[in-house]
Amino acid sequence: MKENMKNSNEYDHQLGIAINSMSQDDSTGTVYAMLRNDSVLKTVQFDSSMESLGDFLDKVSVLGEVIIFDGGNSHGDSWKWTFFPQVQKCVFVSETGSAGSVLIGDEVTVPSGDQADLIVQVMVPDLVGDYDDPEEVPEWEWILANASYGHTGNAQDGIWEFILNLSRDFVGIPEKLLPSIVEARRAGASYLLFHQGT
Repeated sequence: MKENMKNSNEYDHQLGIAINSMSQDDSTGTVYAMLRNDSVLKTVQFDSSMESLGDFLDKVSVLGEVIIFDGGNSHGDSWKWTFFPQVQKCVFVSETGSAGSVLIGDEVTVPSGDQADLIVQVMVPDLVGDYDDPEEVPEWEWILANASYGHTGNAQDGIWEFILNLSRDFVGIPEKLLPSIVEARRAGASYLLFHQGT
């Protein structure tokens, strides 16, 4: 039961990141859902002129078997994030650089020729100490300027997390962040998620 709760929380966390990534000013792409009607799967596409993304996902999470975020940004990153609401699992596949995937909630078998991407997470307060406002922390300022994806949720619960694509070259890495970036690359990670534990 505890493991199921852990997977559910992580699933919701990843879904929140995907939603936020599609809501950025520089985001590209759209969202699809596959709904089962008897024995046939029907694909529906999110239409921003008809409803909000949140309303669309609330509806298809109950009825849908698969939700696909076909996303990217104007910086050239592209990706697919596939969610399986009924089993609370998801797969992230980067289409930028080396192909790969990471599955939340279980292990994933990656097709031959692809390499599984590893996402490493770091809690920034562990590196920089306590603070009141992340926007006033120089290390967070650097992370925001260099992140490929961001999730700020709502201010009430303090969600503030950003993902670095480690295949990119970074300039002026803050001293307190450098060991985490070096270690993540040494571990073979493709992405580094910075968060503040919320």
